[in-house]
Amino acid sequence: MYCHHYIVKRKVGIGAWSQIASLDTLHLSHVDDSINLNNLTENVFYRVYGEIYDNLSHSAPEVAYYAPANVSISGPTSLGSGQSGQFTANVLGGEPPYSFEWYKFQWCDDLKGQQPDGVPCGYWQKLTSTAQTITASGVPPEFTLKVILTANNGTDDDLHDVEVTGGQ
Repeated sequence: MYCHHYIVKRKVGIGAWSQIASLDTLHLSHVDDSINLNNLTENVFYRVYGEIYDNLSHSAPEVAYYAPANVSISGPTSLGSGQSGQFTANVLGGEPPYSFEWYKFQWCDDLKGQQPDGVPCGYWQKLTSTAQTITASGVPPEFTLKVILTANNGTDDDLHDVEVTGGQ
């Protein structure tokens, strides 16, 4: 795009767009010293607009720098027996699209490898949900959730322990 005046905007992660430079045709270079592209923890996006009087043109093609994929599970760390909790895979960085695989490990409370009422325990069970948020429950003593995030630029995983109290 050609114009006499340009506006450069930046967005970090899911934050808002902010103006970081106003340039004229005699000074068309700008270095964003506030971002280290070699050590990103969040995705960074740039847009350039032509400014004519007080009006901005449509943006030139957006430039994106993607941080490594990073996921962490949030949700309750303690539930009562028979209670369900909501768990979310929080994504920071990574290039979309994202996909999620969930697994659950029900911990055993005795040497037989079975919970009361025949609930299987002691192995990772793949859950059918591929959503970013799931609902899960377990029996005493505890269960662990695992999520595997796959992004266009890599994978990451996280574990989340949930203590289960009360009898069956």
